Amino acid sequence: MKILEKLPETPDNLRQAVDLRFELRNALLPSFETDRILRSLDELDPLLARLGDKQRSAQYAAFRCNQHYLIGQQRRAIEFGDTGVRLARECDDRVVLGQSLFRLGQSYYALGEYRQAILLLEQGLEFNADELSHNRHSLSIIPSVLNRTWLAIALVECGDFSAGMRHAKRALAVAEAAKHQLSALPGWLSIGYVLSRTGEIQGAVDALERGLALCDRWSFRVWRIRLVSSLAVAYARSGRVAEALELAGQAVSDSEKMRLIVDKPRLLIRLGQVSLAAREIETALMLGKEATAIAMTHEAKGDEAWARFLIGRAYWASEPKDLDEAEKELGVALRLAATSEARPLAAFCNTTLCGIYARRGDQAKAKEFDAAATATYRELGMQSLPMDPGRLT
Repeated sequence: MKILEKLPETPDNLRQAVDLRFELRNALLPSFETDRILRSLDELDPLLARLGDKQRSAQYAAFRCNQHYLIGQQRRAIEFGDTGVRLARECDDRVVLGQSLFRLGQSYYALGEYRQAILLLEQGLEFNADELSHNRHSLSIIPSVLNRTWLAIALVECGDFSAGMRHAKRALAVAEAAKHQLSALPGWLSIGYVLSRTGEIQGAVDALERGLALCDRWSFRVWRIRLVSSLAVAYARSGRVAEALELAGQAVSDSEKMRLIVDKPRLLIRLGQVSLAAREIETALMLGKEATAIAMTHEAKGDEAWARFLIGRAYWASEPKDLDEAEKELGVALRLAATSEARPLAAFCNTTLCGIYARRGDQAKAKEFDAAATATYRELGMQSLPMDPGRLT
C-alpha cells in the first residue's frame, strides 16, 4: 500500500490501490479482523471519489453493507446496500447486484423483517445463481451458497421448512460440486438448522458435526461460532446437556473476543436454552435479559422475540412459578413474532400461554391459545412444544 502511495496518481494506479484493498478485505474476513477491515475500507472513500468508477464503488458499497451488518449497524448497512444495488444496476454489474441484494437480505433478517429478507434473497438468486461456473468472484465463499443459506434460515423462521431445506441442500450441492470445502460450511449449517427446527435431531447433529469438522480444518471463525452454537442446542435436545453447555458457552466467549455483535443475542439465547435444559433457571433468566437488551439496542425484533420467549419459559419453569412475569414476557414475544411473521415462535408462545391460563383455571382462555397453537402446528407440519421448559424447541 505504501509503495502505491508514492506512484503517480493515474487511473490505473488508483484502480490498483482500490483492488488491493478489496483483496485485503477478503483475506482478513475469515479471521474476522473487523478493525483492520474497516480501516482499509475507510481508505477507499477518497480513492473512489477521485477515480469515479461506478463498478468499484458498487463493490465497495456491498462490502460496507456486509461490514456494518456484522457489527450490528443494520440501518447503516441498509444505506450502503441500497447504494450498492443502485450503482450495480447503473453499470449493469450483475455479480455485484447479486451480492448487494443478499447482503441487504442479511440485514433485514437481522432486524427481524423476515419477509423483506426473503424477498431480497430470492431476488439475489436471480443474479448470483451462476452455479455451473462456481465462480466465487474473489469472495471466500461461493455467492449463491451464501444466498441460499440465508434464504433457508429466513424461510425456517417463517415456518416454510420444505423450501428452506431445498435451498439448504442446493447450497451444499453447489459447494460440493465446486469441490470448495469452505463453501460447504454454510451448507452444512443450514441443513442442520432446518433439521433441528423440524425435530430431526440426530440428522441435525450429523450435519452440524460435519460442518464443524470442516471449519476446524479451514479456520473460518465466524462460521465456527454459528456451527458450535447450533450444535449445542442439538446436543441438548438429544440429552447431551453437559456437552451442550460447554459448546454454547464457548460460542458466546468466542463471539465476545471477536466482537461479533450481530450474532450475540442469538448466541446468548441458545446458551440460555441449554441452561434451561440443565435446570439452571436463574442463568437462563440472566441470559435472556442480556439478549433482550442487546436486541433492543440494535432493533433486532426477531432476536428480541426469542429472548423474551426464553425469559417467559424460565419464569414458567421457576419454583414457585412466576405466572405474571411469564405471561408478560410471552405476550411481548408473541406480538414481536407476529410482527416478524415468525409463525413457529408464535405457536410456541401460544402453547406456553395456554399452560399459564390453564394453571390459573381460566379454561376458556387456555383453549383459545391452544387452538391457535394447534392450528399453526398442523398447517406447518411441525412438532408441538413440550410444556416442560427443560425440553427445547
